[in-house]
Amino acid sequence: MSYPPPPGDYQQQQPMPPMPPRNDTKAIVSLVLGIVAVPALCLCGSSLLFGIAAIITGQLSKKSIDSSGGALTGRGMAVAGFVLGIVMTVITVLVVAFYIVLFATGQIDLDDLQSPPGTV
Repeated sequence: MSYPPPPGDYQQQQPMPPMPPRNDTKAIVSLVLGIVAVPALCLCGSSLLFGIAAIITGQLSKKSIDSSGGALTGRGMAVAGFVLGIVMTVITVLVVAFYIVLFATGQIDLDDLQSPPGTV
């Protein structure tokens, strides 16, 4: 069994269009960490960890995006995560310093924090 010959006028295939730029994963992580740092302020200073991680990943992402030559996007998310990380880190440090001052001046003691209000 033989196959018929291919048609005589071959057309060259067109080259694949370039891949669209994609979001940098570190930018997404930075934004998520910055957002999670906001409610984490209530969880005994864990906001500080999320804030610092958002700062680091945001900065790394900005460098990756700038050096990618347009292959990566998401600089706005990286900047937003970076800024949220800075803001939440500063707020956390201020809240901790405030409580340290309250403890040092005797305005509040550990017994006040452990018992519900109105109980002895």
